[in-house]
Amino acid sequence: MNKGCCGIFVLVVCISCRTSQLPNAALVCSNAAALEQTVDLESPDVETDDALRFERSILSLGEVRLGTTRHVSLRATNTSKQPLVLMEVTTACGCTKVEWPKKPIPPHDSAELRIAFTAEQEGAFFKKIAVRHSAAKHPVSFLIEGIVTNLPTN
Repeated sequence: MNKGCCGIFVLVVCISCRTSQLPNAALVCSNAAALEQTVDLESPDVETDDALRFERSILSLGEVRLGTTRHVSLRATNTSKQPLVLMEVTTACGCTKVEWPKKPIPPHDSAELRIAFTAEQEGAFFKKIAVRHSAAKHPVSFLIEGIVTNLPTN
């Protein structure tokens, strides 16, 4: 893609993000546009590397009641021989938030990512989460999936 088309794409994405009611929409938009070159946030395929491994590549949240927030955790293990830092975590939309440790992860040690998904629309969903870390140029990713329902959950 040439620079002109790329610029137009980023502008269109940012404008569409700014119409959102979310206070951090511009930041989400900016991060999503930057990762577009290396991670397709709409694809169900996950990206991996040899330095950072997630305990699961797909987290199933099951049924989530509309208007509620589901919290889950995922362990990420540094499989390299050097300390590794999780530098940036980007989600496909504002309905998914992730907290992660900012301290280096020693070799062969793990860190916990805390994910909060807020059910805003009924139906099946899958959301990609991209993680940029210090041991690689390209981010790795994992998915959360489930079904948002307006019925009481079991």
